[in-house]
Amino acid sequence: ETSKAYFRAADNVVLCTGLNFPDALAAAPLARLLGAPLLLTRTDALDEATMTELERLGAKNVYVIGGVDVVSGNIMTQVTDAGMVGHRIYGDDRYETSVAIAEEMATRLSGVYSVRRAFFARGDNFPDALAVGPVAATALSPIILVRTGEVPGVVATAVDDLNLTSGVIVGGSDVVTDEVKASLRTLMIDNGGDDMDPMIVERWSGDTRYETAIAIVEHGLEWRVIDLDTLGFATGYNFPDALGGGAALGVYGSPLLLTTPDALPTSVDTFLDERASEIGRIDIFGGEDVVGEAVRSAVWSK
Repeated sequence: ETSKAYFRAADNVVLCTGLNFPDALAAAPLARLLGAPLLLTRTDALDEATMTELERLGAKNVYVIGGVDVVSGNIMTQVTDAGMVGHRIYGDDRYETSVAIAEEMATRLSGVYSVRRAFFARGDNFPDALAVGPVAATALSPIILVRTGEVPGVVATAVDDLNLTSGVIVGGSDVVTDEVKASLRTLMIDNGGDDMDPMIVERWSGDTRYETAIAIVEHGLEWRVIDLDTLGFATGYNFPDALGGGAALGVYGSPLLLTTPDALPTSVDTFLDERASEIGRIDIFGGEDVVGEAVRSAVWSK
């Protein structure tokens, strides 16, 4: 339904498992680069509704994110049998897959659009990476996953190989530690980043996932990579609706906020009060069981 709302047609589609979040977390910037919706699949077979949407879009290329254990070879066969070309982007784990996506982006970007900056998010939880997806997408910067207290070796190598010279960590120091920030800073300086710049690796965070999402939007507005012509909402309790929603918003240069199912968090309510005059449209991703009518009413009352 998100794809239908945002795309009349699309040559490219990004396809991710809907059963887990890690591989899809890093996919929003690639979807933006490809001008593609992000659709979800089960592991062993395409849902009938997903195949119908691929046909409606007139998709020519399907970019499958993740290995055969998350999106099976049978799905690739379904894609090719339907006359589309399947491309698989993956690594041995979530960290390698995020690096593979970053490398795919780097091969498609050049000149002033070359990948020189990345967003870094915790790979074993979803809220912060979901919220940063549209901003990273609009900035044409990859999302690379890290562990809470460690930069995985494959990520350190990728920072070097991609010649990244600046980065943004999403989440507080309890989510991605200051030790990780220091390690990334050293890697950036080795690549020629300005060692006198304290913001060579900056942190966007809040006390909760909802406040972190707000911080991301505020920074994105400050960077002028997004605007509030459209503002998306998704539950902060689960990931599937925000995956497709965040990727679609990224194509349009619009941000995503998170909410509890039954009430707007106080910080989100305050944000809406302060920014109401700038917001053109609100899109809520998911049914009333995911984001309840009370939230919708509270948003529309602003």
